[in-house]
Amino acid sequence: MITRAIATATIIPAITGVLTATPAAADNCYEKISVINSAAVVLSFYGRYRDQDGDMKSTARTDHFPITSSRTIDFRSYEPKKHTRIHPSIDVVGKPGIDHGRSVKYCKNGPTATYQVTGTVFSITVTLQD
Repeated sequence: MITRAIATATIIPAITGVLTATPAAADNCYEKISVINSAAVVLSFYGRYRDQDGDMKSTARTDHFPITSSRTIDFRSYEPKKHTRIHPSIDVVGKPGIDHGRSVKYCKNGPTATYQVTGTVFSITVTLQD
């Protein structure tokens, strides 16, 4: 399931493409992934995970969404195994194929892992929030 939300955000320009996360966030387990667009771009994303056989799988892609908006993907309907690593794959309009997003563990009924995207089409940063 994909949900939509509109929120206010501050644009934080990025100098280089960087992926950051805090150790605590990466060790928890989550059912959903939410991406907040705080970048000066329009983007979409889809979730990635490995199935029971170890094959890489993808969720449905979100629609394109502008700055100050977010989208959420619920992995429960895709039924990954408990503690399977899940992560977002970000596509920026004008620069497709950016695969950012540190993975987190999946667990049924877990909270939402939130990632914030900042920067411009030339330099995107994806940060896993605490």
